[in-house]
Amino acid sequence: MERLGVLLTLGVLVLAGCRSSGVVESDFGEHSTAYDGRMTVTMNAPAGPGPFPAVILMHGCNGLDWGTTRGMALHVSHLVGAGFVTLVVDSYTARGFGSSCTSARKGVEATLFRQYDAVHALRHLQELPLVDPQNIFLVGMSQGGSVAARLAGRLSSIVRREEHGEEPAKPWFRAFVAYYPWCPHLPDLLDRPLLVLSGEKDDWTPSVGCFWHTAVVKGAPYDVKIYEGAHHSFDLPIRIQSFAGHTVGGHPEAAADSRERMVEWFRMHML
Repeated sequence: MERLGVLLTLGVLVLAGCRSSGVVESDFGEHSTAYDGRMTVTMNAPAGPGPFPAVILMHGCNGLDWGTTRGMALHVSHLVGAGFVTLVVDSYTARGFGSSCTSARKGVEATLFRQYDAVHALRHLQELPLVDPQNIFLVGMSQGGSVAARLAGRLSSIVRREEHGEEPAKPWFRAFVAYYPWCPHLPDLLDRPLLVLSGEKDDWTPSVGCFWHTAVVKGAPYDVKIYEGAHHSFDLPIRIQSFAGHTVGGHPEAAADSRERMVEWFRMHML
């Protein structure tokens, strides 16, 4: 109850028009090796009593660095303005995890424990009077996008398999948006709608695989938007630069259009 109390307190503060954050402990058991435990969350909400639909946002492999934090703030502002509660999940800081951009081992581990983080955030949001428990969505950037793609798959996620068969079944995410995910992580069989937003010039997680995936994916709706001239991290307000051996950088026009498409996708699939 102590962990739930943290989030309930955040909800009350947000109703007063404040931006609130806190550290939440994971209660999914020992699902990772050395970094099990805690995540930091920041919540924002529209004015009014709700209940509102909600969006959980997940960062990429470098955590909430300066550029990612600014990009998240732009997404949050747009989503709150469109009538959504937002919950930004920081999976790294409280764990002392650090960047996983250049470590395959850490990348694999993070892609696993961050699935648990996403579902933990979902279950806690569903307890808040502020939030409509049937209409909670997930958007992830880069590695966070790969997490979103895994969770969109029908039983392709270990977290989804562990929850499968519960009676009564708990509501799942309504739909997903993945910004420039690693396309080999895309499941062939979707349980929930998935929208992929990628850059034509992305040399880190190339967009072509996500486009060709349309030929094999089955189940729920799947769509891909590839932005001409855009690099990896096109939604972040950062200059074009080299990072971890790849080109990253913002593309203001693509970023603005992607936010509109994200909101449209969520509204299209809302109950």
